[in-house]
Amino acid sequence: MNRKKGEEKILDEFIDELNRDSKPSAYKSGEEIDPELEKAFETIRAVKRLRENRASNRFLRSTWFKGVAAAAAALILVIGFSLFNLVELPGRETGIVHAVVKAYEELQSYRGTVEIRSESDGEIDYLETIEIAYQKPGKYNAVHRFNEHELRKTSDGDSMVRFAPYGIEIENVFPEKELWRYHIGTSVWELERAAEINVLGTETLFDRAVTVIEYRYSEKERFHELWIDKNTELPLRKVLRSPEGSLTVEFKELEINPELDPALFAWELPPNDEIRELNRTGTMEEARELWPAVDSALEAAPAGMELDKVGILEDDFFELVLRFAGPGKGDYLDAYHSSSPREFIYFSGSTLGQLEDGYVELNPEAWNVFDRYIGESSIGRWIVLGEEDERGKRVLEEEVFLVSSRGTEELRVFLEQLVGEEMEPVSYGELLEKGLEPAVEKEGH
Repeated sequence: MNRKKGEEKILDEFIDELNRDSKPSAYKSGEEIDPELEKAFETIRAVKRLRENRASNRFLRSTWFKGVAAAAAALILVIGFSLFNLVELPGRETGIVHAVVKAYEELQSYRGTVEIRSESDGEIDYLETIEIAYQKPGKYNAVHRFNEHELRKTSDGDSMVRFAPYGIEIENVFPEKELWRYHIGTSVWELERAAEINVLGTETLFDRAVTVIEYRYSEKERFHELWIDKNTELPLRKVLRSPEGSLTVEFKELEINPELDPALFAWELPPNDEIRELNRTGTMEEARELWPAVDSALEAAPAGMELDKVGILEDDFFELVLRFAGPGKGDYLDAYHSSSPREFIYFSGSTLGQLEDGYVELNPEAWNVFDRYIGESSIGRWIVLGEEDERGKRVLEEEVFLVSSRGTEELRVFLEQLVGEEMEPVSYGELLEKGLEPAVEKEGH
């Protein structure tokens, strides 16, 4: 194999491993990486961040990452220059971002003690300590202590069990929803998406030399702060600031890439305890009974995405959810279905449309959806209207609700393929004429 083909193969494997959130094999041997290949690796990471930065680059959020990243990196190998100035955002301190992202790529597990505290007017109003062991891609064991209480959350990546004084709860469909507050990856992804980053200096934290930075997502909000361990290049402390006060998440102890016993992520349910399942995984046969068009939904999934889980929901707005996963870290699309929809209250800033006998809302900036998706997501919603009731109001017959890391263009295409026709744009005024609720200001979904 000649040098060029050998480098192309290494780049291709690097991109695949980056998408799988696993340590690139190029670093596993311990041998020094060729400087030109290292430049290519850095460009791939930069292109990936450009694709993922929703605030400033939403139009670039599509499925082209592998092709563009490979082309950019190959160009470096051929003509020998860096594309960082073309793919980084202005006003960002990019060197520290590169280092932190690379360190997280190489991380496979960690173990430590986290303290979470909120403060207002200089006083601590909440304090929690967590002993956490985590292993990629989604296994964790966390023991929480607060207000003289203790509870444990354990996930094997498929389900999560919460052992609490009041009983046991099992989360079969969304095991990751409890991890976000103290996960190192959360801080890394927040840093990647920041619009402005400044280095404030260096200091010592818990006997470790650290770099202190500030970051924010827009000029309208306050700066948050991050303390990054100079040795591991991973975050040790994060302070989120708001007008009401601050929230601090810090690792007082942290061990990187320890060998973790698989038993940490397993559990046995004690007999005679009160056990409550929040939801359960289901079969396609059950899904077809609840949603007759479920096979059309499978066919409408974006290219490269595969069905990961069928969730049967109880005490919920929806009856079931299809969870699709793409090849990359955090690449998901969840399709919910309900045969007894809520009111169609849409949000200012959404794109609205008509599709068959119903209406569509698309919004790329939905926050904390259902308290399951932390931060910003894209949403798509299709409501099917029925006949008028005795008050002259149209009855809502069916709802499909999409939540995704991908852009609203792909959500629109999903709904169009599901229904079998193209969406026609409509205005807020036209919806008002139909007797549908007016738009409201979006403070979260």
